[in-house]
Amino acid sequence: MTSKEEEIVSLFEGIQKQLNHDWEKFRDQHHNPSNKGASYEQALENFLTKYYRGVYEIQTQSVIIDENLDVFDVFDTSRGEHEIDLVGLFESARPRIVFDVGDMMPC
Repeated sequence: MTSKEEEIVSLFEGIQKQLNHDWEKFRDQHHNPSNKGASYEQALENFLTKYYRGVYEIQTQSVIIDENLDVFDVFDTSRGEHEIDLVGLFESARPRIVFDVGDMMPC
C-alpha cells in the first residue's frame, strides 16, 4: 500500500471511530426505562441531526399520509404497530405540511 493509500485508510478509520464514539455518546444518555423506545429514537434523531443538519429534517414518532390521506393501512395493528419510528425529510422539500396530532406527527 502506498503512503497516499495509507493516509486515505487512516482518514476513513478516524471517521468511523468518530461516528462510533458519537453514536455511543447519544445512545448512552440517560433514559427513562419505562419509555426506552422513545429515548432510543431521540438518541438516533440527535445523532442523525448532528451529521445531516441542513440536508434532512429528522422527526420521530411520525405517521406518513399519502394523497388519499390514508394513514394506518401500512401497519399491522394486531401486532401493535401504529407509527414509523424515524422519518427523514429533505430540508428543501416543499410544501412541508406537518400536523401535530396528540403525541404523533403525521408528515
